[in-house]
Amino acid sequence: MLVYIFPIVLCLFGILIYDRYFYKSGNILYYFIVAYLAILAGLSYRVGSDSGFYMDSYTQIPTIDELTVKSLSNSEYQPLYLLLCTFCKYFENEIWLLHLVQSSIVCFSFSYFLRKYSSWKFTGLLLFSLFIYPYFCYEIYKESLAVSCFLLGYPYLQKNKYIKYYIFAFLGIGFHLSAILIFAVPFIQGLKFNYKYLLWLGVATFFYISLLKFVPFLITSEYVIGKVDYYTLSLTKKINENWYIDSSLRNILVPLSVSLWYKFRKQNLTFEWAFCVYVILGCGTLGFALLFERPLNYFLPFIVVALVKIIEQERLSIRHVRMTTFSIVLVFWLAARGLFYIRSEIWRLLIPYESIFTENVNAKRENVVYEIHPH
Repeated sequence: MLVYIFPIVLCLFGILIYDRYFYKSGNILYYFIVAYLAILAGLSYRVGSDSGFYMDSYTQIPTIDELTVKSLSNSEYQPLYLLLCTFCKYFENEIWLLHLVQSSIVCFSFSYFLRKYSSWKFTGLLLFSLFIYPYFCYEIYKESLAVSCFLLGYPYLQKNKYIKYYIFAFLGIGFHLSAILIFAVPFIQGLKFNYKYLLWLGVATFFYISLLKFVPFLITSEYVIGKVDYYTLSLTKKINENWYIDSSLRNILVPLSVSLWYKFRKQNLTFEWAFCVYVILGCGTLGFALLFERPLNYFLPFIVVALVKIIEQERLSIRHVRMTTFSIVLVFWLAARGLFYIRSEIWRLLIPYESIFTENVNAKRENVVYEIHPH
């Protein structure tokens, strides 16, 4: 538990000394925290619900001598992820090196993105460690790399350097197919909460209603159909009235309320388009369960940085906290990640922390993993 508390304490110290009073730059402390988070995740052992799966599948990754064009095309992994695994396996047969590289890319890409769009970097690191870090660095190895490509390429999009931006988009697809979303961002980053947005919601609703009806005719790949079935039909047993209420609150009402609150207070809402997309995808989760929850990961970093900008504008301090902003950030954290980890025994996925140096298998954590992934 202390290994998770330590970077949070350092972030709070950085907020008080550097963000609030701008005492020097604080870059050494900033990058120390980033490196610490990356190493902590990279050297973990069976922490998270998918770590065991990645460990097992890593043993099937071909070595450099075994790698062929056919193996690249036939693999269940995207080419760049497979190549990254093969490269890491050349130096180390155990998965920890791959995990260290993956977590480093995630942590440093977000730190770069944060520095580009906010001066309150320690506040951003604190929110990153609460909103993004546990899921991106302990759960979704492949997709988090695709999101990292998005974060690294987005500044080029804002400078209208489309070739460089799309290079990162193609790199993202090389890690995870869901990165196809990145190609749509140039056309949707002008979204705002206005009357035109109602039209977008209408189009999205029509698309959601039509999707399941036409999927069997548009997709012939058994692998892709299997994925659609898993994220829709196979999850119906877990879906009830409470689930719809929970999903509506987490993915629609909370982000919509936060964005509209600040927009109509006549404040500039950083990355307003990301909030708009988040709500549209959130509506999709009501009919398609987790199929539309995964794409939310691409826009959550933008919303986290937007929350940092809100805090920066409010000029929060330890002595005089503006409870409205604090409450909104807390509620958004609970909606995005917090409720998942604090409910039942899901917290056991992260606690206690185990490292590759001890390789201790925590029985209670394994039971929780089995409940989540019984297959």
